[in-house]
Amino acid sequence: MRAIDLVPLLLSCVAVACNGMPGLDTPRVSLSPRLHLDRQHGRATMQSLQGTTIVDNPSQSVDAFGQTNGDEDWSLVVRAGDGFSGLEGEYRDVAIADSVLGSLTSDFGRLSDGDGVDARLTMDTWRVAYFGEIASHRIDPESADALELRLAVGAALSYREARFSLVQAGGGGLSQTLHVEDRGSPWLGLGGRVAWRDASLDLDWLVNPDLSLGGNFDGIQHDVEVMARYRFPDQDVTALAGYRWSQLDASGSENGLRFDTDFSVAAIVLGIEFEF
Repeated sequence: MRAIDLVPLLLSCVAVACNGMPGLDTPRVSLSPRLHLDRQHGRATMQSLQGTTIVDNPSQSVDAFGQTNGDEDWSLVVRAGDGFSGLEGEYRDVAIADSVLGSLTSDFGRLSDGDGVDARLTMDTWRVAYFGEIASHRIDPESADALELRLAVGAALSYREARFSLVQAGGGGLSQTLHVEDRGSPWLGLGGRVAWRDASLDLDWLVNPDLSLGGNFDGIQHDVEVMARYRFPDQDVTALAGYRWSQLDASGSENGLRFDTDFSVAAIVLGIEFEF
């Protein structure tokens, strides 16, 4: 089934589910700015030209590109729901450029084996998601300090646009840029929460089963987040600290040369959530 064929089905499911969707009966709105300490991982390969012959090259790790350090990025999350179930919109900015000088271990597009390079990964992500609770359980329910377990399933739609650039060091003037985007990717999700008093630990796991409305991202993609939350007593403010891992596998071509990336971005996430 083509991804485009799923759109009417998804819209129909949303319309039916809106009649009594968990978390949306009396929704509360929250706004959460977050700091991401991002680091790039993975490998990439790109063809090159030798004369008029296109040559396949071995893949190189991000260490060869000099992406051995992290960078500070940010995201903004808006939610409408009961704090667990509900709708969520997110914008995430990634700009990892705090790199040391890399040294290529093979040719890469216009660049040659042994070239010193400066690397930069940038990405914009927009995502809309809904998670609905399907099960909950309280351990020792008669106690005011009962441990609560909650489980949810969900779906999301995202748009991502990324650019990975290598610039030859030493004023050589050569550069190579890979442009990667999707035109909308559907995701299936699973959410969980363990809560005690004003503290909780959340798990959000989204997976894209190699479906998109077009673009360069391919293969099964995962986006996993583990988040510890503490809601200040008698306040509409929650402190957040967690970890997020996002896959960015993609393939495409630039100027007739094929490339393939197996990138991911790992992040320590710190934030605060304001409820209205």
